[in-house]
Parts: sequence; structure tokens; C-alpha cells
Amino acid sequence: MIAAPASGSGKTLFTCGLLQALKQMNRRPISYKCGPDYIDPMFHRTVLGLNSTNLDSFFSSEDELRRLVDRKLSEVSPDKSIETDRECDKQDLLGSDSGDEIAVIEGVMGLYDGSRLDTCEGSCYSVAKAVNAPILLILNAKGQGRTIISIIKGLLADDEARLIKGIVLNHMSQGYYERISSVIDEEIHKLRPDVSVVGYVPKLDNISIDSRHLGLKMPEEIDDIKEQIICVADTISKTCNINRILEISDNEVHTQVDITNDRAEKEVDITDNRTEEEVDITDASSVVNIKASEINCDSRSLTLAVARDRAFCFYYEENLEMFRRRGVDIILFSPLEDKQIPKADGLLLGGGYPELYLHKLSANQSMLESIRNALGKGIPCLAECGGFMYLHDAIIDGDISYPMAGVVSGTCSNTGHLVRFGYVTLSKNQESMQDTNNEIHDIIDNIKGHEFHYYDSTNNGNYCIAIKPDHSRQWNCIISDGISYMGYPHLYYPSKPEFVDAFVSNMRKYHDRIK
Repeated sequence: MIAAPASGSGKTLFTCGLLQALKQMNRRPISYKCGPDYIDPMFHRTVLGLNSTNLDSFFSSEDELRRLVDRKLSEVSPDKSIETDRECDKQDLLGSDSGDEIAVIEGVMGLYDGSRLDTCEGSCYSVAKAVNAPILLILNAKGQGRTIISIIKGLLADDEARLIKGIVLNHMSQGYYERISSVIDEEIHKLRPDVSVVGYVPKLDNISIDSRHLGLKMPEEIDDIKEQIICVADTISKTCNINRILEISDNEVHTQVDITNDRAEKEVDITDNRTEEEVDITDASSVVNIKASEINCDSRSLTLAVARDRAFCFYYEENLEMFRRRGVDIILFSPLEDKQIPKADGLLLGGGYPELYLHKLSANQSMLESIRNALGKGIPCLAECGGFMYLHDAIIDGDISYPMAGVVSGTCSNTGHLVRFGYVTLSKNQESMQDTNNEIHDIIDNIKGHEFHYYDSTNNGNYCIAIKPDHSRQWNCIISDGISYMGYPHLYYPSKPEFVDAFVSNMRKYHDRIK
């Protein structure tokens, strides 16, 4: 795990550089991202050409976190992995003990920062502890001298599981590194002889990833992002002891439980049987079908249309995977570029940055009409955050009101500050139960998610109540008729598999009715 004392320490660039360096060394890295983050996995995908999986100890149990890591590692094969400079047949990859596969997990915020102040729940440290991942600390040493040693000692003091193994000093010159690294090693060795400094990263001119209100800019918005990552990889290959980093990982991996014995899949995994085309989500005009094996569909295929382009790009890979495992074919479409939604039995409108493309979204009248017509015919729909905003009568930016789909009665506008932020658990709102079937209402109860948005709606819905983990705050959310679910919370479907089962059931009913 790549972790740090705080955001802004350089985790993302270092993680991407390390992934690229490992790739150039003919290792087979697989990436993960801690926390409810959508953008950093896009950078991982830019390097590897593979989707990155979110690992979150608020969303998932320890067993589930281990399963997510194990399954992805076990799926590595030449046709799904990164391109390497040497030939490697499937038997060599899956049957050897060479240890070429390596899981690289990018942390989130500070090492111990999570969903609560009184525990480490939801932190990247809790994830590392669950999957037994050694931690590589990235410390922003700019403007610091000996104080950096005190910071390291403080972090080690709370490392109950003794997971911290290596330290990388970011924004440090070669000369100063040569002076201070031995001092750090000597002092840290007194506390923890298993921890050592493994390198540094100098200040790299013209290498940066800018941020905006929801986090980092997306990789496709940075013209030379691949060149920047290669530059970082070349640099850390020279200034960091990557062999030592690999030794740390290899020493720990032997303590893992054999996945073929104790970690049975909770769901049927059909990923080895499906064929999946690579999807470039940075190309707003690309519409690619992702096929899944047909299971439990009474010999008929169900299709989920997923909005995926520059405006709608926030998706947990595990959410989509849950549909694939239930035999649902996924078709991607672009509300920005396409004229209408594809023929489908369900619709998924994820979050993203619709506020950056209001004029183009509003001007695409044929797409808006297509969505209105589909919702009017009763197609089951999941709309989260940006997708929820898109379904409103209008989105207001300053003095301009941009007409949208008009499915949700109300408007959204920029508040200029974070409205609701952080993890939530949804609870059924007893006051709204009179409007729907109790069984349907129970399906969404206790599903987990998070909110992070600057825009707010005049109609957030009251189907559910969002509750903070420490119960310090709660609010009404979600508009639903028991078939569709629309609201600001980004939901993590594996936290309530029954929710996906019910939605797929609604898709089947819709399929039968309109065929």
C-alpha cells in the first residue's frame, strides 16, 4: 500500500510511476484504490489499461476486502494483463511461483483518516490491516528538516499491526537526501528495525496533476499525462530502491491464505467465461458493449445502458461487475455525443461532471427526449449525483438555467461549498412507507454509500434517510417508486446485494412487458 500522512503528499503520481516502473520491469501489477474515489482509478487505468478496484473498509467487511484482492490477482492472465516486453504463456503465468503478480494499493487522505474520529474505521490503514499489505509511506519533505523524523515516529506509534515497512521522501534533493536518509534510518531503527528509507523523489518540473472542486482533474484532461507518468517512473527507478520495495511485498505475500482453500466466492464469478472489450472512458463518443455470460436469465439477455463519457464517469467497478455476474449485458452510451439511449432493459446514470458540460448536455435535445420517453415507459433507472442532477427540470449555473431531462421536478444549483460530504448508510424512511410496498422499501435499507457534491437540489426526495457513521447528522434523500432510484448518494451495491437482485428483477419485468 502507498500511503501518506495527508492528502497532497504525492500518492497518486508515485503510485502511477511505480505501476509504470513495475510494468517496465515485466512484473504484473494490479491496482486498487482505497476509499470512495473515482478519479484516481482512472489514472491507474491510464497506466495499466485495466480497471482499478476500490477497497473500502466502510463499504466492505475484512473478508470481502480479501476476496476482492484475491479474485483480481487470480484473474491475471496474458490476455487480460498489461502488455509486457517478453513472451509469457498462460501456464507460465498461472502455474509458476515467480511472484510476478503484485497488488499495488493507493491509499486515501492520511494513513489513519477514516469515517470516524475515534477509530480507524474506513481508513486505508484498516484496509492494509485487513489484506495484510505492507505500507510504503510517501512523505512530502518540502520545507522540512529533522521534523520529518518526528512525523515518522508519530505514524509508527499508531502502527499496531507493524505494517509500515518503507519510507519515500518526496520533493527532496539528492544532496539533502544523502545527508538525512542515514540519520532517519539510524533513529527509526531504534524503534522499528524492520522499517527503512527506500528512496526519494526530487521536485520534477512540469510534472503535476491539477485539482478542481471534486478532486483531481481527469487524466484525459492532461495532454501529456502518459509522458508525465513515464517520467516519474524513470525517475523513481533511479532514486528509489524498487528491488527493496519488491522484497517488502514478496516477504509479506507468503503470509496470505491460499485463496483456493478458505476464501470461497460469495457470488458466482463468471469473469473467466466472458469476453470484455477494453473501454476507453476518456473518449466521449465511444460506445462499446461489454458482454457477460448469460446466466439465470431464462435464455434471454438483459441489457443495462450505462452513461459513460466525460460528463458521467464515476462508477465503482464492483457495481458494474455485480450486474455482469447476474448475466446482464452492459452497453455504454454518451449523453454528450449520442442521439438516444441504446435499446435496453435498465438505465444507469452515474456521477461525474455534468456541470462542466451544461450547454452541450442541454443542447442534445434528442438524448433528453429519449431519456424522458424511456422513463415514461417505466424503464428501471438508477441515477446517482450527477446523473440525478441530469434528470431534473434544469441545472442552474450563475444566471443561466440549462433545461435538462425534466424527469425529476425541481432544479439544481451551485451552492459554492460542499453540501453533504462523506460516508452514509441509507435507512428506510417510515414516513414514506405509505406510498410504496414495504418489501420494496426494505430492499434499499442499510445499503452504504457516500455523498460529495457542491450542487444541491430543490427536490432531494424522502424515500430514504442518509445517516452519517457516527450518527452526528442525517437527512432525507432518494426519489423512488420502488422500480427506479434517484438521488445524490453514490451507492456501493455489494453492501446490499439484494438491491441489485431486485433491480435486475425489475429489468426482467420491464423486458417482458415491452418485448
